[in-house]
Parts: sequence; C-alpha cells; structure tokens
Amino acid sequence: MSYESPIKLITDLNYKLIEDQERNIYKAVCSYGIDISKDELFKLLYDDRKQYDKGYSDGYAKAKGDIVFCVECKHYKQSAVAGRKMCFRKDVDGIKVCYDFLPYDSCTYGERKEVEE
Repeated sequence: MSYESPIKLITDLNYKLIEDQERNIYKAVCSYGIDISKDELFKLLYDDRKQYDKGYSDGYAKAKGDIVFCVECKHYKQSAVAGRKMCFRKDVDGIKVCYDFLPYDSCTYGERKEVEE
C-alpha cells in the first residue's frame, strides 16, 4: 500500500460527501415532481444563497450601526459613588443607571454623544 497524504484523503472524502449531498438534494427536489436539470437547480440555489447572505450582511451592518456602546453614550461619566465611569441619565422619575456599564457593553440608553466638527 502506498502512502497518501492525509490532506488528499480528506479532500477526496470532502468532494465525495458534497457529490452525495448534491445527488440527494436533487433527488428530493425531483421527488416533488419538479422538472429541472441538476445544473440549473444548483445555479438557482447558489444565487438564492447569495441573496440571503447579502440580506443578512446588510441587516447586520444596519443593526451594528444602531448599537451604542457605553463609552459612546452621552450619559457616560465618572461616578462619585462607584468611583468609576458609568452611564447615568436624569429622568422624570429620577436618576437612572445603565446596567451594562462596562465601556464596551451596549448601552441601555443608547444616546450617542454629539460629534464635534
């Protein structure tokens, strides 16, 4: 028996698993009476995946842009009592404290400091 690189063996196994998976997906789609070629099916699935990934990344970027960390919050200041910086907000009901007061936690109040130009 000749020596074969473990990388080649893993790569060969991976290709076989992908081929088996594609064949099973194609058979499942055909079992519902859908008449489509295997190449067309996987082109459509690939395009659909690209759309999903784009929607996910766009949504993630928007959500991330809406997150305000305590260090960015206009209520983040030195506490006389605790001796460290925390988010405090004066409200109609009194002073409110952000419970996520570590500098890079997302802020409960999420009010970004005004940017000076």
